[in-house]
Amino acid sequence: MYLPLVHLLFPETPILFIRRDPTEVLLSNLERPPAWLLHQPAMQEIATLCGINDNVAIMCREEAYARIVGRLYHTVLPQTGVMTLDYSEITVDVLTKLFTHFAINPTMHEMKTAENAFSYDAKTPLNDRRLFEKGHGAKQRLASALVVDMVDKWIKTVS
Repeated sequence: MYLPLVHLLFPETPILFIRRDPTEVLLSNLERPPAWLLHQPAMQEIATLCGINDNVAIMCREEAYARIVGRLYHTVLPQTGVMTLDYSEITVDVLTKLFTHFAINPTMHEMKTAENAFSYDAKTPLNDRRLFEKGHGAKQRLASALVVDMVDKWIKTVS
């Protein structure tokens, strides 16, 4: 929400927005909501910051979450100076280009560590590391009709 201000204050600082498929974002938030989505006052505050004046507490979770995610996409994606990257396109080769873009010069060991990290699902605990699966199609099939409707109505119209 403050991206224009951040860009104004730090015009030379590169900004990266990693865009993930909206249906996958909504499903992930429904499956494992972040703490701020579970705490009604915080969720309402975030919604208000996003420009949502309606009471999200009386909405179903699918609509409330979709409206918030949609507004975040709507705020970030049209910004000048923001480099966007689709989550599904992140590879070690892309990471190398990002390092160059941000003027980062990793050592060979750091690159190998990053490459290794990309092979695991970041949402699994360290003691139960599962290999990362690009599950675009599989995750999409898990979406209920309500989730698909909310994504179409509140997120895809802006993403």
